Amino acid sequence: MTTWLVTRHAGAVEWAREIGVELSSEKPCTHLDVESVQAGDIVVGTLPVHLVAEINRRGARYLHLSMEIPADARGRELSAEELKCFGARLEEYHVDRRATYPGNAVTEDGGEVIICLASGQPLANLLPLFMRRPRAIHVVETADPASRKTSERLQEIAARVHLPCGVTKDAPSAPVDEVKALGARLLRQLKQEHPGARLVVNATGGTKVMALGLVSQAGPLAEVIYCDTEHERIEVISPTGRKASPMPPDLVDLNLLLMSQGIERISADSDSDDWMGRARSRAALSELLAALKNESLRRALNGLASNVGPLQ
Repeated sequence: MTTWLVTRHAGAVEWAREIGVELSSEKPCTHLDVESVQAGDIVVGTLPVHLVAEINRRGARYLHLSMEIPADARGRELSAEELKCFGARLEEYHVDRRATYPGNAVTEDGGEVIICLASGQPLANLLPLFMRRPRAIHVVETADPASRKTSERLQEIAARVHLPCGVTKDAPSAPVDEVKALGARLLRQLKQEHPGARLVVNATGGTKVMALGLVSQAGPLAEVIYCDTEHERIEVISPTGRKASPMPPDLVDLNLLLMSQGIERISADSDSDDWMGRARSRAALSELLAALKNESLRRALNGLASNVGPLQ
């Protein structure tokens, strides 16, 4: 067994010896070759997390030199006495690498898989699908009838646009521990089923416990989004620092919008080329009316239009 002290600071070496750390070498290691670490070894230092994960994977222990250094003491050599004053201590950490992503984990080739929590409001799940254009979706439905209906509609729409769709049936909506366990299993499952894809959790649907429980398991494995229909944008909850994406006005057509509400259009006057020609001739007027900010006037005009019937 070897005890490695990884540091370039003489004060840290002196402090470690004073507290009884038995080093395997008289000189500290200024640069650790992780390939040299073996099972049963002890590594002491302030190493980055990916090296700690590799140390633990090899069966060695990692002790982190922790302390609270005031701002005016940073960036300079510290003595053993100063380390004591700053609360120096050894804390053991064990790091498990959950996943490895290429680059910044946002890859075009891998695409996205969106996890949808089915509830009574299907539009909040539908809009991100047409915004993000994922390569697949996975619907989580509970035993609640509204959740099942929404799940069926999402599956129908996915089939219509040739979007692969997986389903988790009878998911727990409570207690939160069961929801968390489901989330952890589901994220691992989807990572295996869609290697290279970026997982996205749409936290808009489901119950609050479902949304919070699943989001708590996302961590580095999945992006978390929220569909803000009131402000017509997709918010990125995590990772932080990303801007919201505004929804374009022509995001979905009328057929899909009706289908999301369980309505299938059989026929409409707008199927006629003649009707479409008349509508295009009034395009400028339609745009003007749509841009009106006066709600009272818009309601009055809509009332008049409904009373006089279709324009010729």
